[in-house]
Amino acid sequence: MHRHIPRSLRFRFFAALGGLLICAIVALAAISSSVIFPALQAEERQAVKRELDRVERSFQLEQQQLLAQVRDWAHWDDTYQFVQGDYPRYKDVNFSQEMFDDMRYQLMAFFNNAGEVYFLAGINPTTGNYQTCETPNDECAWMEPWVNRMQSAIDGDRADQSAIYADQEPVMVGSTPILRTDKSGSPAGWLFKTRALDDEWLSFMEEYTGLPINLSLTRQAASSTVMLLASLVTSFMPNVTYPSIVH
Repeated sequence: MHRHIPRSLRFRFFAALGGLLICAIVALAAISSSVIFPALQAEERQAVKRELDRVERSFQLEQQQLLAQVRDWAHWDDTYQFVQGDYPRYKDVNFSQEMFDDMRYQLMAFFNNAGEVYFLAGINPTTGNYQTCETPNDECAWMEPWVNRMQSAIDGDRADQSAIYADQEPVMVGSTPILRTDKSGSPAGWLFKTRALDDEWLSFMEEYTGLPINLSLTRQAASSTVMLLASLVTSFMPNVTYPSIVH
C-alpha cells in the first residue's frame, strides 16, 4: 500500500529545494564575479604584458642592431673618404636595391660636416623603386620630411642615437657621426639609416609573439616625444594597451 504524501508538503519541499538552488546559483555567481573572473583577468593581463614585454625587447634589439649597422658603415675609412669627395666609386661599389631589400633599409642619408646633404639612397615607399639623389627634390621629394628631421637632429646635437620618425610612414632611425676606422680626427659628417615600421615588420612581430598586435604612434602633449603603443586583443580585455618604446 502506497503512503499518501500531502500536496502541501510536496510543494514546501520543492519550494525549499528551488530556493536552495537559487541561493547556490547566486552564491556561485558572486564567487565567480568577485574571485574567479578577476583572478582569470589578472592572469591573462600578466600574460599579455609578458608578450608585450617581448615585443618591446624585440623592438629595442632591432634598434640596437640598426644603430650598430650605422656605426659599422660610418666608422669606416671608405665612408670618411666618400663624404670628403675622395672616393667617387663608393656609391657604385656599396649600394644596390638588393642590399636595401636584404637589410630592410628605407633610406640612407649622408651629410657633410656642415650638415648639408651629400648623398641619398633609398626605396621609394610608393613605387618600391631604388633611387639615389644628391638633394631630396623631384623624384626624391619623398625623402624631404625625413631629411629635414635629420638635419634638425644634427643641429640639435642629437645625431648619435636611435629614434622614431613619424612624419609620414613611421620608421626607426639610427644615426652617428662619420669617423675614420680608428675613430681618430674630427667627424667628416653624419650617416643616417631608416627602417620602415610597416606591415611586413608588424607581421614579423605577430608571428614572433603569436598574438594579434596593433601599433600606433602618439605625440605627448607639450612635448616632441613620440610613443610607440602596442595593443593586443584578448578574450577578457577587448583592447589592452601598453607603451612599448618612447623616444
